[in-house]
Amino acid sequence: MTRIAALGLLALAACNTPDHIEIDPKQPVLKRRGETVQLHGKVMNRRGQQLAGEWPKWKSSVPFTATVDEHGLVTAVASGHALLTATYGDLTADVPVDVSLVEFVRAEPASYTLKADGDPVKPAVAALGANGRVLPDRQVAMTAEDSKIVHVDSEGKLWPSVKGTTKVHAVCDDHEAVVTVSVE
Repeated sequence: MTRIAALGLLALAACNTPDHIEIDPKQPVLKRRGETVQLHGKVMNRRGQQLAGEWPKWKSSVPFTATVDEHGLVTAVASGHALLTATYGDLTADVPVDVSLVEFVRAEPASYTLKADGDPVKPAVAALGANGRVLPDRQVAMTAEDSKIVHVDSEGKLWPSVKGTTKVHAVCDDHEAVVTVSVE
């Protein structure tokens, strides 16, 4: 084999040597317990080409916040932040994951006394995260136990109808607040 051919083979081998790992998506956010997202970890060479059949191993820095399986499937466990690491030989790449779960539902005030066929009221309802802050992107659904006494419209207003007392449930994910409504 000539020296030039040998150098060419070495250069070709170097191009197919793992150089870095690319991860997609770059910053996943999970919003519900048990929600999943598939990470794609690609082992790349210096030319930016994926090495066929080569896959990284995965690890979560905080598995009680987010777990990751051997195929890169991430599952939300609890609110918080974790760093997910892809490893292939000596190469590593990290991707942050945020888990932002609803931890509480707040409804204020907790009770109303309304007049039959009177004006509606709109309780202040909100889904709250682990830090107690409002999660503005979360919808809170409201339903009345007895819709003959109080009707809840699509805007969250409580419309009194007939005398009686009922409870209105404000629910988001697996959390709930209850508003007691008495109609006189």
